[in-house]
Amino acid sequence: MEGNVIQGKLDVRALRTITGQIQAKLAIFVEDDFAELMVTTALRSHGSIELDEVKVHAMGGHGAAIKVNSHHNLDPTATYPSICVLDGDQAEQANPDKGIFTLPGASLPEAHVLERVLDCLDEEAGRLAFALHLDLHDQERVKKVVKERALTNWDRHMIWEQIGGDLDFASGHIVKSAFLATWARKFPEEVKALVEAIGDKLPRRDSTQP
Repeated sequence: MEGNVIQGKLDVRALRTITGQIQAKLAIFVEDDFAELMVTTALRSHGSIELDEVKVHAMGGHGAAIKVNSHHNLDPTATYPSICVLDGDQAEQANPDKGIFTLPGASLPEAHVLERVLDCLDEEAGRLAFALHLDLHDQERVKKVVKERALTNWDRHMIWEQIGGDLDFASGHIVKSAFLATWARKFPEEVKALVEAIGDKLPRRDSTQP
């Protein structure tokens, strides 16, 4: 990477992607684990993306995501391109010509997804309870916990663990996945906007495949 050291924690999967040890057609570098899950959920929900050919990696901040993306695309030995998708509150950094995009919303993605789910919570509480590995009759408890945590939480990065703790100690990952699945299902226009913004950089599934 031109002798430069990238600050931030790179996991083994990310390093293998950057150095070309993983076969892919596109690498996507994002800020953190929630953004990684959000991008993956959006691509899966859209339905026309060849997910096996896309590798999404959390970089530990917007600066690291931008830097790794830049170095990857300048590397003459790279066998496939990369982009980075930053959080919505980094809109001023967006530059499609340099492969820099942003997630939906104008705030932290955790805050955006929480607000979107709150908007449809009354109608989606049953499905959300099921996604949280709870029974259908727990939907009123789910609504109560989510609304209370939305008011009392001061760090949106921690809200999934807090909600999970209030709901029979469900893991933060389960809570994130449940909320993101609800977001993608109820707000397909946001999923579509993200996928269309990235455009032809995404490997598409052959339309003749089932």
